[in-house]
Amino acid sequence: MTNKIPVCGTDSRRSIDADVDYAYDFDPKDPLFGLSRDELSGPALSRRAVLRLMGAAGALTAWHLVPGAGIGTAAAAKSGGHLRCAWAGAAEIVTLDPARMNQVLQFQITSNVLSGLTHINADLVAQGDLAKDWSVSADGKEWIFNLREGVKFHNGDPFTADDVVFTYNRSRDPKKSIHSRVISNVAEVVKLDDHKVKIALKAPQASFLVKTL
Repeated sequence: MTNKIPVCGTDSRRSIDADVDYAYDFDPKDPLFGLSRDELSGPALSRRAVLRLMGAAGALTAWHLVPGAGIGTAAAAKSGGHLRCAWAGAAEIVTLDPARMNQVLQFQITSNVLSGLTHINADLVAQGDLAKDWSVSADGKEWIFNLREGVKFHNGDPFTADDVVFTYNRSRDPKKSIHSRVISNVAEVVKLDDHKVKIALKAPQASFLVKTL
């Protein structure tokens, strides 16, 4: 592993430095990390908002911002056909249950077949996935998510707010999930209607949108 930044032009380096400076330019006592409620609301966050949240979470380095280094750009996709992939580095992939996975390879596979409430694309923009939009309270502790309608599981069952509540309650149980500590800041997940949920946090969390969802 190396922390060296790939060679890039002067203008590109200045742009990267400016982005990193912006990401870390916030008052840590501010529950919204210098972002307005509108900037934190969906259906998508701007790239700069994502950089700020990653910075506040301590998860951003200049490496992420170098073209072709931090996050790759996917090729143009088309529907239909078959995709065959091979993974090396693991003798056996024993589970694809997100609550039990502990291999990078497992996450790489499930990220292609499972969905979260949000995801971050190759341009470092956080977008809705199963959530079509969302909003946050002034203190940064309550998030309301409006869910997409018409979504179905692989077996044809409809996706509803009940599934979000079930997933969070299962994931926070250390007997069922090895990642329960990741959402230890979630106080409760409440169904408001069939396609709306409220997630209440114990304290504002910089990485909430860019990590736990």
